[in-house]
Amino acid sequence: MTLRYKILFSVDIRHDYYADGKSNDFEISPSPETVLVLKGQGMLLKVVENKLIVLIRVDENGKALIDFSKNGKLTFFMKLNNTYFNNFTNLGYHPADPEKYYFSNINQAKSESELYLSSKILQYNNANDYPIGTLASNSSDTVFEAIKPSSNALKRALTNKDYWMNRGKVQYVNSGDLVEVTPFVYLFKTVSNTDFTVNIYTLNYNTGAYDEPVTDTLHLSFSNPQTSVPVRLEKLPKGCYRIEVNGESRHIYTDSNAVYNNIFGIIEIFNFLPASNAFALFNTFGIAKNPLFTIHFPNRALIWKYAARSNDVLSIKDSRPPPYRLSFIPLAGNEFISAKPIPVSQRPLKTLSIESAALGNISAIANPGTERLGTIEIDGDTYYSAEVRLNY
Repeated sequence: MTLRYKILFSVDIRHDYYADGKSNDFEISPSPETVLVLKGQGMLLKVVENKLIVLIRVDENGKALIDFSKNGKLTFFMKLNNTYFNNFTNLGYHPADPEKYYFSNINQAKSESELYLSSKILQYNNANDYPIGTLASNSSDTVFEAIKPSSNALKRALTNKDYWMNRGKVQYVNSGDLVEVTPFVYLFKTVSNTDFTVNIYTLNYNTGAYDEPVTDTLHLSFSNPQTSVPVRLEKLPKGCYRIEVNGESRHIYTDSNAVYNNIFGIIEIFNFLPASNAFALFNTFGIAKNPLFTIHFPNRALIWKYAARSNDVLSIKDSRPPPYRLSFIPLAGNEFISAKPIPVSQRPLKTLSIESAALGNISAIANPGTERLGTIEIDGDTYYSAEVRLNY
């Protein structure tokens, strides 16, 4: 008997820092529950370089031999293996925090033909604060990164190139992908009170929202005012829920394995989406559509700093034509800094040179590394920076 397999879906993990765009920074493994599902459904799991691939056993017509339940899902954990990942990645990730990244095909983040598992980057709203490094999009889904802070009091449109850097039409991993991961008791921090009304909601496959109650409404009363409410989750299946306490709402993910194994993120692929949906796994005939999903990380933008040994160095120059040419500002102490943050890359920039009073033009000079970052204050704003000490 011939065994036939067809790719059910793939997840491509990409990063702008790398020359080939491939991020091999993660170990990806299925949850214990998913191991059983894969075995029961006749599925195979492969991780090839930066890509997660799930295959399903099919008949001679390409149809799955075992129907995958419409309520079915597959869960995978991402464990970070690169110590320097945060240095070259524009993320606010802190391993000790309870918040982890959650990626899923229910996020429906699509840009042109690309299918992203991250959440859609929100459109710019001049009422919001945008610290340095924040991402925002325009109405045509072009993404911009804040290179200077803006706010409701200091409105700066995305077209202002002194405040925003164009990152293209990529739905990057962003702060909207963070969710608190908790064991079976979640402490909901809220406004001080003695009486609390608690509701827990799961994903509603009909609406695609977390609006389906999974427990009866719980009423809690305390003799003294409380600012933390314990919400017990041990009777619920592992997964994502929305908890509402006195009208205040919060998404969480409950799984003790995820909590205690220090994961970076969770990938969760659902099968309830209709065949017409681009993120669905099967077509109307039950044949695997083989969608390619993407998780795309943005590279960090840093202020580049060059420290010369003497005043023989007059300037740092970039030989490229505008608008690609970088400019550097001289500082006291024979130092030069980039006028704007520069996205770091594994591919070196070879167009930078030194103008020396004694030796003329010296090229090409090294780019700053990302193994060790510092900070620098410019006009009252603090930036991450990387430094090169010159031998001139």
